[in-house]
Amino acid sequence: MRFTAATLTVPRGGLAALRSELGTVWGLFVPQIGAASETVEVVVAGELPALTSATVAVAHALDATVRPTDDAPLTDDGVYALRWFEIDPVDWPEFLALSEGAWPGFEGANPGVRVHGFFRGGDERVLLVTRYPSLASWESSRNAPDDAGGANFRRRHELTRSTIVRTYRLIA
Repeated sequence: MRFTAATLTVPRGGLAALRSELGTVWGLFVPQIGAASETVEVVVAGELPALTSATVAVAHALDATVRPTDDAPLTDDGVYALRWFEIDPVDWPEFLALSEGAWPGFEGANPGVRVHGFFRGGDERVLLVTRYPSLASWESSRNAPDDAGGANFRRRHELTRSTIVRTYRLIA
């Protein structure tokens, strides 16, 4: 499935108009930590529609990998961590296998945590979208032990050229 992730700049009071223009989205996120207050992140199935209520700062075409398996909109309240990775394309098969192999133990060890999306954007970019019940649960999930995917995450980190994570709240 093809998706588009975009960072949008929205004028004060412009979220209602943006929601109307976007229609159904997989996720519309407002920043908590690490992003400017006038920005939102949006992930839509297919292409981003033309917008008059917001300025597109950057957009990335993405392919869903093992998650999500459909384009049903996200609905769970909580904290969403959007983590971008840059990797060497030759490492993609191992990077994917390490991630997918770690999630069952990681989610099981951290109640309420769910990896909702793992998208590949071109050869080098990967977007991971993970829902946490709170920032405290995000913090407590760091440094996972081996039975919660820790060994996989440490190896995945070795394959990562760079990564950045920001936290958001889901609004649509």
